[in-house]
Formats: sequence, structure tokens, C-alpha cells
Amino acid sequence: MPPAKTKYQMFSAVLLAGLGVYFLLSPLNLPLYNFLLFPRTDKKIRAIPADYLASMPGSGLEEVFFRNGEGLNLHGLLLRNPETKRVFLLSHGKGNNVYLELNHARFLYNFGSVFMYDYRGFGKSDGTASVAGTCTDALAAYDYLRKEGFRASDIVAFGQSFGTGVSAYLSKRRPVSAIVFQSGYSSLHSAGRRRLPWLALYPDWMFRYIDLDNDAVVQSNHPPLLAFHGSKDPEIPVEESIELCRRARPQVTLVLLPDGGHLAYGAKGEFHQAMAEFLK
Repeated sequence: MPPAKTKYQMFSAVLLAGLGVYFLLSPLNLPLYNFLLFPRTDKKIRAIPADYLASMPGSGLEEVFFRNGEGLNLHGLLLRNPETKRVFLLSHGKGNNVYLELNHARFLYNFGSVFMYDYRGFGKSDGTASVAGTCTDALAAYDYLRKEGFRASDIVAFGQSFGTGVSAYLSKRRPVSAIVFQSGYSSLHSAGRRRLPWLALYPDWMFRYIDLDNDAVVQSNHPPLLAFHGSKDPEIPVEESIELCRRARPQVTLVLLPDGGHLAYGAKGEFHQAMAEFLK
């Protein structure tokens, strides 16, 4: 039987090792969680299909570069619809780049111009991806649109998946006419806890540097919000949007898409119908 001193040393070693693992895996370890959030940022530069604009008569597609507040050079594509002054500022998910958004932009083109931009570290944009950085980049994209002559009352913040948090952040710091969420979440730490069970061990305050809190945005004064979510989304459970919209102020419309997956549009034109009604 080991002496009491040895038992104490063994206990202390195990305790210190446990505490070390606890803090190593904690949300305070920003490099780890930026890696988990952005394991890969798609850097493939895809060509724009030669016939891309053929189905959108009168449209134009511009490749643009602009700088954010930190001097990083960011890249975007502006799909112009000459029939309306409305423009969607599209904040994409964490595995995309603007070239992967071209088909999504077709859906939105029916209702306005579309500005697709890449966060730092994505596509042709400079820098390294981070949660705080994506928010700074969204403000720069908004400011670019304003310099291009788009009015605040014509800008709709459109967020996809991870980008819903970016759009919500933007809506609290710049005036927009409306917000649209596609496969959204109540907060990053809520969605994370559903997928990474060990995160339940950590208090909410530890997430403050890596969180995007849509809940807090929609429970305060906010522009009208339209949320779409597929009922069989394997990436972000539909319960995230249901809970978010249940706690939101009255200016919210939730559209559940039966059998829809991640970033679904609906098999029966639900997206188009709900968007047309919402934008009236």
C-alpha cells in the first residue's frame, strides 16, 4: 500500500492533468476553436460559368476588391439587378467562398442585387479566418455597398449557416431594412454544445470571444426577420431556429421546410413564396 504522501502526489498529478485538459479544451483556447470553426476555408478559385448571366436578362456581375478597417484586402462579387434598388448582403457559411455562392445568388436575384463577399482567409481575401474577423469584414462589405450608392433602406442582411451570426452582428451596428437567416442558430455556443458534448462543461462567459449570439439580437429591437430552416438539417438542428424565433420580438417569420437539409430552399417553391410575401 503506497504511503499517504505518494497518494497525495498521485492525486495532485491527476488533478493538475485534468485541469490542464479542461483549460486546453475550453473556449478560452482561441486558436483551437478558430481551427474547429474554420478547419478549412475553401481557397479554390473557380471560374464564373460563361453562361451564368444568360438566365438573368440585363444583369451584370462585377468582381471587386475592398479593404476592411484593418487594411486587409477583401474580395467580392456584385450581381446587379437593374430592375430594383434592393441589394442582399450575403454572408456565407464557414466552408464556402463567393464562387460557391453563385447558384444561391440566382434565387435572390429575383428580388434584388446580390453582393457576395469573402471573409478574411476565404477565396481571394487576405488574412486568416477568425470569428471576430468575420464581423469586421461584414462591416467593411456593408460600407462598400454604401459607397457604391446603395441606401441603408435598400440593404437586406442575408446570412447562411455560420453567416447568420455575422448578419445579426451587422444589423446591430449598421442600419439595414431586413434580416434573412438560412439554416440559422440561436448562438454559436448553443449550436456547438449540440455537436460537441464536452462544451456543456463550460459556463457561458467562457464563450464570449468566439460566440455570435443571434438570440440577444432578436430579443432586442431589430429589423424584420425572415428565417428558413430545413426540418432535416444535419449540420444545424432545426430546433435552433425554432427556439430562436420563439424568443424573438414580433417582427419575425419562421418558414420550416419539410424534409429540407442544410441551406434548403424547399421543393415546392416555399423560399420564393415566403420571400416575396416578406419583402412586401
